[in-house]
Amino acid sequence: MSANARTWLFVPASTPHRFAKAVASGADAVVLDLEDAVGVDAKGDARESALAWLQGGGQARGRVNAAGTPWHDDDVGTLAELPGVLGLVVPKAEDPDLLSALTRRLAGGNRLVALVETALGVHRAFDIAEASGVLRLAFGSLDFAADVRVEHVDEALLLARSTLVLASRAAGLPPRSTV
Repeated sequence: MSANARTWLFVPASTPHRFAKAVASGADAVVLDLEDAVGVDAKGDARESALAWLQGGGQARGRVNAAGTPWHDDDVGTLAELPGVLGLVVPKAEDPDLLSALTRRLAGGNRLVALVETALGVHRAFDIAEASGVLRLAFGSLDFAADVRVEHVDEALLLARSTLVLASRAAGLPPRSTV
């Protein structure tokens, strides 16, 4: 997974007919999204679609469901060892130890994008950036705004964005990505 990817195309893992089109689009990073883009009733089928495509030679990143959800362990268990998985996007990143443990499960190692979406995640930004396997931080501004109960406007998000930029710089990661 390139730390320098600038364009990220998220594709619902429940729409396998779009996977190859997404890869052909020219985006720097294609992410098969098992989280927000997939309804609760479709999580298992979406995981199976991603698995089939990746086992068939497809390559993409995977966005797993957050730790603590009923789907996280199955998502990670399905994707962790597949050679076609170029890395994982990990939502609600708050725990550096959990990220390091996840890295140890991945074939190929350092390939995590820690998606910071909560006040606790921003508070722990430097430790998250320093966690083993984290290639970059990304900011989930909509979920963050909901978590801290502010309007989704630049002024309300500036401190969090700046914190992620500073944590990334101090840890030697690329500055920031908003997803």
